[in-house]
Order: sequence, then structure tokens, then C-alpha cells
Amino acid sequence: MSTDLNTRNNDWDGVLATDERMHWQGQPLPRLSCRGAPIMKTLMCGFFTGLSLFWMKLASDTER
Repeated sequence: MSTDLNTRNNDWDGVLATDERMHWQGQPLPRLSCRGAPIMKTLMCGFFTGLSLFWMKLASDTER
């Protein structure tokens, strides 16, 4: 497979329109996948971020 972005792979003839180009094909790097613990950390961060925003909203609505 050629890494030059200006060359067009013949496997894509008939699939892409004449003005379209394939910039990348293949598989993502496995080290970039999100599995297990990162999902839980992301959910926990989202929960605590939402909780802190809710808390700040309630604090700003209180009368002095």
C-alpha cells in the first residue's frame, strides 16, 4: 500500500466519486482504543463534572 496521499488505490475505483480521495485505510492503533478502565474513568469524570456544575448553579442561585 502506498503512503502517498496523492495516489489513488485502484481498489477504490467505482466506489468513490471522481472528486473524492481516500486519505487513510487500515486499522486503528490498538494502544489508542478505549476499553475497560478508561471507560469507567470517563464516566466518573462526567458524573463529577456534572455534579460540580449542579453544585455551582445551586450556590449561585442562593439569596444573600
